[in-house]
Amino acid sequence: MLGQAFGLYSHMRNNRIRSGFLIAGLFLLVYVTVWGLLLVGYGYGGVPRGTTAYAEAGRTFWRWLPFTTLAAGAWVFIGFRINVGLIGAVSGAKGLTREDNPKLYRMLENLCISRGLTVPKLAIVESEALNAFASGVNDKQFTVTVTSGLLAQLNDAEVEAVLAHELTHIRNGDVRLMIIAVVIAGVISLIGEIVFRGLSRSRMRISSDDSKKGSGVAILIGFAVIALAWFLAVVIR
Repeated sequence: MLGQAFGLYSHMRNNRIRSGFLIAGLFLLVYVTVWGLLLVGYGYGGVPRGTTAYAEAGRTFWRWLPFTTLAAGAWVFIGFRINVGLIGAVSGAKGLTREDNPKLYRMLENLCISRGLTVPKLAIVESEALNAFASGVNDKQFTVTVTSGLLAQLNDAEVEAVLAHELTHIRNGDVRLMIIAVVIAGVISLIGEIVFRGLSRSRMRISSDDSKKGSGVAILIGFAVIALAWFLAVVIR
């Protein structure tokens, strides 16, 4: 049953299922956000006589659906491809070779052999903080990053325990799940930021006639839809 893990393999299976749901959720959130944007756009710009902002937004949404799907798919692909490099750039992590720290590499290799795992890459962040994290979505990308402070202040047994903990995240699929969640949060948050920053600089003017009232309601609904998608993305993050 999804959400209940009775062992390692059921936990891994649940994470794979959650990953699939999250990716499907990304596309759904993007669709909802685009529809909200169209409502706001037609509400502001007006529509031809005899139609409504809802009808025009719906027709345009279906025309744009293939391109929206391709854009969301491209975002997922790019996010999966560059996630390790992006995390490294933000954190300041630098790759560690066997020559840089042979003892740390031997620890990691021994742990991977005992668990039947492909040896991930190693990276280090120059920081006094005691921290470590894993990143990546597949065997070619998986990276375990540690801080220099952690290596300086912990003994070998403690460092080995930290490495084992990060390998568990990789093996269970927790790392992949986290990356997918970040990708989803990133695209929706970006859209939300652009929309609200752009529209906050303009003034919504609604006159008292029926068509303007209808446009005003469409704008409010569009804003509500975009805000909901944005909120869900922040919650996922």
